[in-house]
Amino acid sequence: MKYSIKILALTFVSLAMYGCFAIQQGDRYKHIAPGIWRGLFLFGEDSLAEKVPVNFEVTDDEGKISIAFINGKTRLKADSLRFWGDTLYAWFDNNKKYLRLIYEPGLMEGYWYDTSKKEYPIEFYAQYAQKHRFVDLRKKPKYDINGVWAMDILDESEDIIPARLELTVEKNKVYASLKTDKDSVATDLEGTIQNDRLLLSAFTGNKILLIKADLRDSVTLYHGSFRINTKELACSAKKVKS
Repeated sequence: MKYSIKILALTFVSLAMYGCFAIQQGDRYKHIAPGIWRGLFLFGEDSLAEKVPVNFEVTDDEGKISIAFINGKTRLKADSLRFWGDTLYAWFDNNKKYLRLIYEPGLMEGYWYDTSKKEYPIEFYAQYAQKHRFVDLRKKPKYDINGVWAMDILDESEDIIPARLELTVEKNKVYASLKTDKDSVATDLEGTIQNDRLLLSAFTGNKILLIKADLRDSVTLYHGSFRINTKELACSAKKVKS
């Protein structure tokens, strides 16, 4: 009798270990809906939280899941994915930063973490089959903003960080490329222009970016704010004559 109980106990442990292994290998992740998702990084509490929208695509290649965030014309693929039960770990920036998300077929929610502890956890929420980034009110752009803009970003010490912002408009959609004097490469962003209001965002794995500004005229961006992760800085820009 004791021998039979031992056999049953060993069988149960083996099955449990196999179950954990199967989850890690991805049996459950088949329930994440493939296609375009809309995510929101949340800064603040409840209705007062500022929301930074992003889009990403989930693909399933014969059972192998991948996630790529869409920034304008470029895509940022997660360095690696790990699954444990209903929790997804998506690693970026050579495994220094990651998303830890509870997922259902059409919903994800959790936080973006920085293992270096330089940034505090930032809340993240995503829904499936929402292809828009910012809400498109279909308000015709008041001015032609295509071209290169010289941007000034006022940092926390009130020093100016010069930047180059290149904008390309397709109806209300805006594709942007941003390069500051501190960056070695440009960052692609995507957003919208509604009448005289410009909104741009991006997620690079290492940075969450949001640019908001008004157009005073065809060559001046003002009342601007530049968010990079938890920092929110002031900015303005002048269009460079071609």
